Amino acid sequence: MDRNILEVARTIRPYLPELVGDEADAYDTEIKDLLTQAHDGVDVGDEIMAVLTRPRVKTWATQVFEDEHHRPPILPARDRGTIKPPPSPVPTPVLSDKYECPVDGNYVWYRPSVGYPVPDCRDHPGVSLVPAASDAQ
Repeated sequence: MDRNILEVARTIRPYLPELVGDEADAYDTEIKDLLTQAHDGVDVGDEIMAVLTRPRVKTWATQVFEDEHHRPPILPARDRGTIKPPPSPVPTPVLSDKYECPVDGNYVWYRPSVGYPVPDCRDHPGVSLVPAASDAQ
């Protein structure tokens, strides 16, 4: 199964309320169930793509697929590579921090800036998201 599909499915979950409004819970439940099946070894790539290509989420998902790090399009421009870093010796900006569920990794959240507190996992109440592995960014 294509890892990119799984990553985009994990990444879209926190943004579903903005994208689909009152249908967010239904979308999220469907994606969560498919990610759980994938975690159990079931090839659900076509089913996930069917969700990610629905009209209300297709443009957003396409932008995430096109980003080499699968970052959400809502991140500041500096994280999306549209602003060139200043020449050295000035430090270059870092990518937004990526957090994930430590239980199964099926919920991913990007911190837009340091002022945002890291939330708990939506799937596992009381479980704090943890920094994702550095190679995942």
